[in-house]
Amino acid sequence: LRLVPFFANRDRAAEIFPMFYAKFQAVLAPSTTDPSHTESLHTLPSPFLTERIVVTILRACIHLYDIEEVRPSLRSSLDLLMNLSPKLVRCISNRFACGMAIILRGSFYTFETSEDWNFMGDMLDMLAHFGPGRGFVFDGIA
Repeated sequence: LRLVPFFANRDRAAEIFPMFYAKFQAVLAPSTTDPSHTESLHTLPSPFLTERIVVTILRACIHLYDIEEVRPSLRSSLDLLMNLSPKLVRCISNRFACGMAIILRGSFYTFETSEDWNFMGDMLDMLAHFGPGRGFVFDGIA
C-alpha cells in the first residue's frame, strides 16, 4: 500500500484514488458490517492488512486533503474507519489518533461545514476512549 502514485501525481489523485478506495472498501467492509463488533482480533479479516489500510488512508488524507476534488473520496475513506471494530481501534489507536491529529492541525481550514467539524469531533471522541490514542487526540486539539 504505497502512496507514491499519489505524491508523484497530485494533479491526478482524483483519478487514481478510486482504485485504492475500492480495495480499502473490500478489506474493511467485512469488519464494519457486524453491528455488535464482538469479534476478537483473531477473527478479524487480516488485522495487519487492516492496520496498513488505516495508516494508508490517514497518510493520503494528511498529504491530499487540501485538494478539493479528492476531499470527498478521502472523507469516504475516513467514514470506513469510523465503523471499525473497537477491538481493532484499541490496538491501533495511537497511530490512528496521531494521523487524525495531524489531519486536524494541517487541514482545519478545509472544514467548511458543521458536518465536517462534527465528523472530526466524533472521530477524535472515539479515539480518546482508548489510552494509547488519548494523548494524540488532546495534542491535536491543543
